[in-house]
Amino acid sequence: MNLKLIIRYILLSVGIIVGIFHLKQGLKAMFVFRANEPIGMWVSIIAGPLSTLPAILVSFFLPKIGGMWLICGSILSAIAFLITTHTFRDIIWYLLGYSVPMFILGFVALKVK
Repeated sequence: MNLKLIIRYILLSVGIIVGIFHLKQGLKAMFVFRANEPIGMWVSIIAGPLSTLPAILVSFFLPKIGGMWLICGSILSAIAFLITTHTFRDIIWYLLGYSVPMFILGFVALKVK
């Protein structure tokens, strides 16, 4: 096995673990949304935590598409969350919990290609 294939399998394994965690957290957040939740919150959840697992699976077979999906999803969800949330603690929590891991996984997927 060559090094790129080993890194792809490690990326898939770590990504599935992170993706399942993100999926659980995203579904929990969706079930506590109010009836008049701002659209930015919906965008931040759908583009962020709910898209991590599908993007990881795509990045295993199509690293360029999956990597760009992860990077763009992390940036889009972070911007949407920044627009709707104004407390510094929540912003840092979201960036460290969702956006940064997605960005790192996307960057690694692009580098493995």
